[in-house]
Amino acid sequence: MRESLYRIKQLAQKLKMPEQQIQRYEAENYRAVIFETLIRIAKVLKIDLEKDAVVRIEY
Repeated sequence: MRESLYRIKQLAQKLKMPEQQIQRYEAENYRAVIFETLIRIAKVLKIDLEKDAVVRIEY
């Protein structure tokens, strides 16, 4: 758990957003993420969206 919180803190710092926001994004039932933010997070985590991502959109 401690290591997980450290990673959240690092990610939040790199994205210049509060740690609590990162924790909200991680919540399984959280549904309101701006697509641009997802792209920023993917870049920080070095995820190749063209190669590695699967997107599911629910209305």
